[in-house]
Amino acid sequence: MKISHLFVLLGMLAIFLWFMEHERAQKITPSGSKIKVGIIAPFSGDAQGKGMRGLRGIKISQALQPYLDNGDAIELIEVDNQENPKKSIEALRVLTEEHKVAAILMFSGSDSALAVAKVADNYKTPILALFASHPDITKFSSFVNQFNFDDTFQASVAALYVRDELLIDKVAIMTQPDNVHFSYLTNKFSEQFIAADGEITDTIYLIENKHDFVNILGEMKKSDPGLLYLPVDIDNLVVG
Repeated sequence: MKISHLFVLLGMLAIFLWFMEHERAQKITPSGSKIKVGIIAPFSGDAQGKGMRGLRGIKISQALQPYLDNGDAIELIEVDNQENPKKSIEALRVLTEEHKVAAILMFSGSDSALAVAKVADNYKTPILALFASHPDITKFSSFVNQFNFDDTFQASVAALYVRDELLIDKVAIMTQPDNVHFSYLTNKFSEQFIAADGEITDTIYLIENKHDFVNILGEMKKSDPGLLYLPVDIDNLVVG
């Protein structure tokens, strides 16, 4: 079995399932064999929705096409990492050493994916990060691949769109310094926006759990920014 075939089946269908038209698959004769595929995702805690949505997409793709081209079926082995880097590394160990999976899909953010990527060479099992977008994820191991556009692309395109298309020349930023994904987006957006002759009027770092957003926004307004760039977890913006 080719790992690339496995990733095409599981990755592509999981992400783009609702946007694709599926033709009736050619009938495949079951081989009687199963291929174990591991899933590392948050299935509990605040981020559990991310894991459940990803798993739902995979299971729907299985229902549409239950066998690989060679007739092998796919057995999913799910491990809850609670969106925690240390638990993600342990999940990788469990899936590779105890379950002997052929490949692993990660429905986790950049912090967890980076932690796994740094030790991936020790386990020599292909890993596909479906949600994580930090550009360093693929730099640590040839066993790790990303599915989506990385943070460099996202932040650069956003900065150029704001400056060149919206014609906004002053931007304020609110971000979370303890999250590598949000920190990278902040730095790359600022770098690209300034290079395009834009001005970053304020950069507010959300460190504590509670914030006086009325006061923060009032101070930001004094610099007259045309847009507020928000690379943050939405839960940190809930006022209540």
